[in-house]
Amino acid sequence: MGRFRETIEVGVPVRAAYDQLTHFESYPQFMTGVQQVIQLSDTETHWVMDLGGQQREFDAQLIDCRPDQRVAWRSTGGPMLSEAITLNKVAPDRCQLTAELEADAMALLRWDRYTRSETHAVMARGPGIRRGPERVRGRFRGRRGGPPAGRRAACPPRTRWRRR
Repeated sequence: MGRFRETIEVGVPVRAAYDQLTHFESYPQFMTGVQQVIQLSDTETHWVMDLGGQQREFDAQLIDCRPDQRVAWRSTGGPMLSEAITLNKVAPDRCQLTAELEADAMALLRWDRYTRSETHAVMARGPGIRRGPERVRGRFRGRRGGPPAGRRAACPPRTRWRRR
């Protein structure tokens, strides 16, 4: 089982980043290796990923969704793969994203003694929340009209979560 962690800072408010992260169908635009995500229901998605030149498909379930704080999912019925992305406000127009990925590399990637080094190289890349910092900043910047159209994960809107 491999565990990876990566932190980046993006030039958008926490709310804009959170809105983008709850639209799983937009993940291929900013997450390395993700080819397609289809939202099946409010809490279930179907993923198509390119892992070291090998295409893998699996279903995943939303397991944690705290407005402006965290989005987490895990695979169901396939290779063990889970990811949690935590958001932290750095400034009014900047936030920090920390992605934590846990994966069973041997189940995700086909390999034999000749391709073992490729397996390690793919897993060493980590969670892949960016294709370079400018790519991520470019995806989130300028979203005045909100995130892209399409189904949104069943994350409660920020206004419903108030401390008493």
